[in-house]
Amino acid sequence: EKPIVLGLGNGGIPIAEVIAKSLDAPLDVLLIEKLYAPHSPNQVVGAVDEHGRISMIQATARWHHVTSQQMVEPAREAFRLLQTRQARVRSILPEMDVRGRTVIVVGQGVATGAKMLGGIACLKDRGAAKVVAAAPAGTSQATWQLHEAAHVVVIPHRPAKFKGVEGFYEDFADVTDDMMVRIIERWIAAKPQASQGISTLVMKLNSSRGHHLM
Repeated sequence: EKPIVLGLGNGGIPIAEVIAKSLDAPLDVLLIEKLYAPHSPNQVVGAVDEHGRISMIQATARWHHVTSQQMVEPAREAFRLLQTRQARVRSILPEMDVRGRTVIVVGQGVATGAKMLGGIACLKDRGAAKVVAAAPAGTSQATWQLHEAAHVVVIPHRPAKFKGVEGFYEDFADVTDDMMVRIIERWIAAKPQASQGISTLVMKLNSSRGHHLM
């Protein structure tokens, strides 16, 4: 199906690189931030991507009576956090167009599934024809939720007693922005064609009255 492999930033990038190599597929990064319910700060109800696009996890949002309009202000704050990361990544790796494509979104593990669900919603909104959610390990409950959202779910390790994602790794550490950039640079050096895609331009626009438009 000639899939595109997207690492769920930042932790999914190292695993996505391995999968992309195995499938001889292009590699990209899915830059998103989670959005939380206003009255339930631990409950993720959606995500905002690097372009400011808000994607809602519909079932969760309905349960908490949250609308996309209520998420506009939280999304603006999350979007500002994404801009620095976006500038670094997109200066070397243009965003790929996922419209009509099969996309494999890869995470380092699925504990609650919230960020992965947000990523799936984002990719559907961008026009992906088929979304495959993949991670080395996860909880049974989160995996069930992902089956409701993604077309295919690949999570091989689902122990009855899940003690955290880090337990499945011999060496587990946070993937920093610097580490993510080094992986991308290594990928581009090995596969120069990977840099071919849609160029992303970061611009600040002003209205005729001089007001900043976000």
